[in-house]
Amino acid sequence: MYKSQVVYGPPRPGDVAGAYTLSRRAKDLLGWSAELTQADGIRDAIAWLPERNKILGY
Repeated sequence: MYKSQVVYGPPRPGDVAGAYTLSRRAKDLLGWSAELTQADGIRDAIAWLPERNKILGY
């Protein structure tokens, strides 16, 4: 598997500090609504970490 080198540095001009939206906007534009809560998403992300490590090696 190819592994890339990670280089940390200061933010570049134009980099966003974060990205977020309201799920209501997705509902209005796309007719999509979330089925899980934020807590569900955090729980699932934490549960995924060991599998991610096995698959990706980090």
